[in-house]
Amino acid sequence: MAVVAFDTLKLAKRLQDSDFTPKQAFGAAEGIAEALAESYSSKNATLEAVETLGRSVDKRFAEQGEQLNKLVQGQAKLEQGQSKLEQSQAKLEQSQAKLEQSQAKLEQGQAKLEQGQAKLEQSQAKLEQGQAKLEQGQAKLEQSHVKLEQSHVKLEQGQVVLMENQAELRREFKDHSAMLSAIMVHFGIPKP
Repeated sequence: MAVVAFDTLKLAKRLQDSDFTPKQAFGAAEGIAEALAESYSSKNATLEAVETLGRSVDKRFAEQGEQLNKLVQGQAKLEQGQSKLEQSQAKLEQSQAKLEQSQAKLEQGQAKLEQGQAKLEQSQAKLEQGQAKLEQGQAKLEQSHVKLEQSHVKLEQGQVVLMENQAELRREFKDHSAMLSAIMVHFGIPKP
């Protein structure tokens, strides 16, 4: 059976080039490689079973040939040979039924392989959608970062205004305190 080569490192590198983290890239590449390996392993096992069955059928035909040779060698063994021939015929029919079952299983395996291919394509589509969402999330994150920096600038500006207002209030308080002290002195009111 042919072995299908799948370069997980190359795929992981391409995923990293598409803004995947190394962990995400290697995880995705290994998952895809395992899915492909399982699909091909299932197909190989089915083909090996069919080959084994073929060898079994060849062996049955060889046995039937030996039984026919025994019929030719003696009239006395004619009845025994006939019985064996009938048994061999039954086995041949069983083998034919098994061969048909194996053919049906092979077709089922082919259908499963096609389903696996379809699922792999769906997974690829979902992976691409996930990549698009990841890129959208990255863009939103960058926008949020810009807004955060703008808010930080506004906060610093607000702090400057607040400090200026506090300084102004202190000056006004000192002025009012001085005026109040002058009034108290003028009217002879003792300081508390």
